[in-house]
Amino acid sequence: MKLIRLRFLALGILIALAIIVSAALVVTQVQAQSDVVSEMTVRLTQQGVPVKDIKITTRLPFRVEVEVQSASDSEKATPDDSTFESAIIREAMAARNRHSIQLDTIRITLVNVSGNPIHWSDAPLPQAISSPAPSKMDNTATAQVIRDQLPLHNMTLDQLDVSSNPDGAQVLTIRLSVQDVQAANNSVPQFLSDLPNLLKNLNSEAGPQIAIYKVNVFDAKAQPLLKYTYDLQLAQETWWQADGMTQDWFPHPPPPSNSP
Repeated sequence: MKLIRLRFLALGILIALAIIVSAALVVTQVQAQSDVVSEMTVRLTQQGVPVKDIKITTRLPFRVEVEVQSASDSEKATPDDSTFESAIIREAMAARNRHSIQLDTIRITLVNVSGNPIHWSDAPLPQAISSPAPSKMDNTATAQVIRDQLPLHNMTLDQLDVSSNPDGAQVLTIRLSVQDVQAANNSVPQFLSDLPNLLKNLNSEAGPQIAIYKVNVFDAKAQPLLKYTYDLQLAQETWWQADGMTQDWFPHPPPPSNSP
């Protein structure tokens, strides 16, 4: 009888320990989830993303929704809104990896000045992202190298800057201007075809490590025609373009054939 009691006592102790460990893991997981939200809020705000709210929608599975405040006063997004999604996805992945937590998708909701949702998406998060290699050139030198080799295709270069994001990855921002939409349509497709090849060669040969590049094209009246962002590490692109802009610069299905 004494042996049986000892066995029940040992079993009870093991069960109690298992409950304590499980409870500790749950508390740790909940804290990690909260830390993900807090860090994303701070880092996105530092990058100029107009975060209205970041909230946990479910704990298991872990789901997060990011509300972004658009400057739009209608049901249409503004040109700047297209640049936010890439930053949100990147920061969600970075926070997830820092805290070793499972997060597969993130909901991004864009609201106008009246507080009405005008766009939303459930963005899948890639499972892994490689850390950027350290650049062998500082941002100023990198900008000059790119400026010297940039094929403008009859566009005017108004601005070219290289900066570093919170993870140390180099970010290239280019502002171009053209006379009008027609001029942009004649130049943008070839420019956006040549630019990634230039950056790939520079990254592998000259020492810069551009991880993200942004291309903004304006007309003679300073009206935006194209706002484009490409994340080389995520292999992800986001963009906004004005009415009348060609779609020849990005891959899309060929027109249907009329042949039988």
